[in-house]
Amino acid sequence: MARNATRNATLIVMNEDFFEQLAREAQDASLTFMLVGGHAVNAYGYQRTKLDVYLLIAESALGAWRTFYPYASCR
Repeated sequence: MARNATRNATLIVMNEDFFEQLAREAQDASLTFMLVGGHAVNAYGYQRTKLDVYLLIAESALGAWRTFYPYASCR
């Protein structure tokens, strides 16, 4: 998933499998994060239709995240 992402991907289906794979690969790379935004709300049983994914990461880990997932928009 993260290491194989390309800018040409038309749509990534973001379901539980997507987030489980993200969590597993991030953990394997010793990266921590917190899911925030609409998908975090969905995890608590509320329905929000959002396609964007927001992760809260430590500023000190920004470089590692950019290497891990180079196509993400990190701010």
